[in-house]
Amino acid sequence: RIENTKLMQETQAHLAEEKRKREMEEMQREREDHVRHRQELREKMVEDYRRRFGRDPPADYFEKSTDVSQMKPKEAIAYHLRNLKKEYKESNLQGLMTCLKTLRIYLQNAHDHPTEKKYHKINKSNKAFMERVAPFGEAIEVLENCGFSDTGSALEITNSVADTWLCAQAVKFIDVTMQQLH
Repeated sequence: RIENTKLMQETQAHLAEEKRKREMEEMQREREDHVRHRQELREKMVEDYRRRFGRDPPADYFEKSTDVSQMKPKEAIAYHLRNLKKEYKESNLQGLMTCLKTLRIYLQNAHDHPTEKKYHKINKSNKAFMERVAPFGEAIEVLENCGFSDTGSALEITNSVADTWLCAQAVKFIDVTMQQLH
């Protein structure tokens, strides 16, 4: 019976690994299809521009301007987390993971205890904050988009109750980002 159990566990592990590989291959195919489709659209846009104006489009014609102040808070959180990942993935992965874990704890506490004031304030001179979060400027932007305001010596939720939905969304984004970094 023990041998059967071990064999079953090995089989399940093997099946899970195969499933993960298939999912990764599917994601890669979708990513390649997306890139190909995007390139086709870009070529069509260039052709359209040439037909309409009789010349090639300017060099900055396709660049998107990202004005974070015009974004909804949820979009801004995702934007800042993407930037954090891009900027520190190669140079300081361990520090980034620690930062994300700390952010997750701050936001999870604000979500789980929306009326408790002790979870609404993060002392900026706190050693843990200074070492784990402060070096990553975009992390502070994430907190600010979740409702924390800079009051000088602290980041504080100035509303009487934390925006639990936004905190929960940020926690989900952080979880996804951390999974992508592993």
